[in-house]
Amino acid sequence: MANYQIRILPSFEQDLNQIVDYIALTLSNPSAAMNLVENIHKAIEERANYPLNFQPFLSQK
Repeated sequence: MANYQIRILPSFEQDLNQIVDYIALTLSNPSAAMNLVENIHKAIEERANYPLNFQPFLSQK
C-alpha cells in the first residue's frame, strides 16, 4: 500500500486556532473547542491512513 501524507497549511492552522479561541473564550466552552480539535485530528489521520475512501481534493495550482 502506498504511503500518503497530508500537508497542513499555515492558513489552516491559523483558521483553526481562531475558531478554537472563539469557541473556548467567546462562547466560554473550552471542552467543545478541544472536542473539535480532537475530531479534526482524527479525520486528518483517517484520511492519511485510508485515502482511497475519500474523494480527492484537486489543487487549483
